[in-house]
Amino acid sequence: MILKPRKLPRTIKALESINNRLPQFHPSKAEIEKELGQCMAGFHGEKSSDYYLTFLESDPIIICDLRLKYKGTNFQIDTVIVYPGVICILEVKYIKGTIEIRSFYDQTLRTLNGVEEGFPSFKLQAERQSDLLSKWLKLHCNITVPVIPFIVMGNSRTIVKAENVKDLSNTIPMQAIPRTIHQLLSKHKLKKISVSKALSISEKMLQAHEEHLINWYKKFGITFNDLKKGYICPECKGFNILRRARKWQCSLCNITGFHIFEHAIEEAFLLLGDGLTNQQFRKLFETSSSQSVKRLLRKMDLHRTGEGKGTRYYRK
Repeated sequence: MILKPRKLPRTIKALESINNRLPQFHPSKAEIEKELGQCMAGFHGEKSSDYYLTFLESDPIIICDLRLKYKGTNFQIDTVIVYPGVICILEVKYIKGTIEIRSFYDQTLRTLNGVEEGFPSFKLQAERQSDLLSKWLKLHCNITVPVIPFIVMGNSRTIVKAENVKDLSNTIPMQAIPRTIHQLLSKHKLKKISVSKALSISEKMLQAHEEHLINWYKKFGITFNDLKKGYICPECKGFNILRRARKWQCSLCNITGFHIFEHAIEEAFLLLGDGLTNQQFRKLFETSSSQSVKRLLRKMDLHRTGEGKGTRYYRK
């Protein structure tokens, strides 16, 4: 059972929208494109590993992209797999080149095109996530169950080396996920909790999930005024949307339909945040008629607060 499927995170959608609207020769353009490329590569690596979850035995409960808080500390886990006898967590790494795990310094080295680069220890990161999840479960669900972390290499071309074979015990290629978890289950045959309890704590984890939000404007030193304004076509990403006789159409790729406006609403929330006002919407999409925008916004399934110019719109 997939309780929370993997979807493209809002943070990546927002960065993608900013990148589409940032002028080509903006000083931060190259840096943003690099960041977006890395984020998308990581996401696709995680999606690729999800395929192998379909081969797992005994129908576990699966939660993707879970972010919890334990005593003020946020921690994010790529994949949580819940069985009555054990919980597995997967930390997916999509990295090119040759990876070398050095246990004596708790460091991971990557060599790519002759350049060596250091990363924080993948092993320590996974162990920290396991420890925090165990403490969270004890605090919020009053249970103690084994939480076993695995580091999954999401790029099949990555070469992994280690000083000691034991350092690779919990590092696996994504193709090995079913076999590894099958072997783990054979060691944890006695059920620590019931199936209904496993579902209950999984639902509690999902209810406590906090979406990760990043202020890309602050990170890259840009402002809302740096962005191009107007409607963007959800297909070709061009600024070629026309509205004639209540019909939305892209003059470049010719797609039509109200979903063009629905895409615009989603983009407005990504770029401006919740609590969208009529004025903010008109500024982003260069629309002059407040009444027209008001009618369109009220067609959407949005939550409203306030009256008149003070009306704000929120996603439900």
